[in-house]
Amino acid sequence: MEAWQGALARLAERHRGAGCDLRLCDFSGFNSITTETIPQLSRRREMAHYWEASHYRSHVGT
Repeated sequence: MEAWQGALARLAERHRGAGCDLRLCDFSGFNSITTETIPQLSRRREMAHYWEASHYRSHVGT
């Protein structure tokens, strides 16, 4: 996994160097955003940071 992530980062850097407007975000870590409680457990109507379990809202990417 780490080798793949490194290769992906190098690929993104190479494309940025060629003028491509590219951002690479790694959401694989655990933090208050990525460990948000799902509505079934939190009793809220919807999640604050995700549309559902794997698709985050635009403010998370920003």
